[in-house]
Amino acid sequence: MKILLVNNQTKYLTELKDLLNRGSFNFDLIDIFELHEKFNADKYNCIILTGSHAFPAIETNRNEKAEMNLIKNTKVPVVGICYGFELIARTFDCSLSLSNELIDGEKEIELISNDEIFSGIPTIFYGTECHRFVLDKLNNHIIGLAKSDDGYEMIRVKGKPIWGFQFHPEVDSREPSGKKVFTNLLKHIQETIDSLI
Repeated sequence: MKILLVNNQTKYLTELKDLLNRGSFNFDLIDIFELHEKFNADKYNCIILTGSHAFPAIETNRNEKAEMNLIKNTKVPVVGICYGFELIARTFDCSLSLSNELIDGEKEIELISNDEIFSGIPTIFYGTECHRFVLDKLNNHIIGLAKSDDGYEMIRVKGKPIWGFQFHPEVDSREPSGKKVFTNLLKHIQETIDSLI
């Protein structure tokens, strides 16, 4: 499987690359500033959109429009982390709320959906957060997979191979469930691709 890793200026890039390397996932890294509205991702089997410590999720900029266009129009599975999650939610018409304060540190997360990517994951686990915007209300395009007391932590787009993590699965917390569910998801995507060949 060939992954396109889009770096949205995350401070957790090293952790994410390490996680992908440990899972033996082959990836190309591009910076968000290299993405444009006519970018062709057809040679990839999966796109991962990182978090961002540079852009607020509500402002619209040229790079964000290109990324949202990619999310909406690609046939390739997409996985968004934090800012990537927020872009997915906005692409499919969900509204984000601004938290009164930065949500930072470990958070208890509860699975609210039965999905094969949760194999070996406890119903309640901990994930590392670092964001200001929350998704607390879904529409008919989005399925909630996991929640915390702040809002949805994992989503999937109905009828499309698009998933989002509001928390940072690439960052260590008190237990490795975030990394495991992220790896489970990438393996699920890989198995789906392999079954089509």
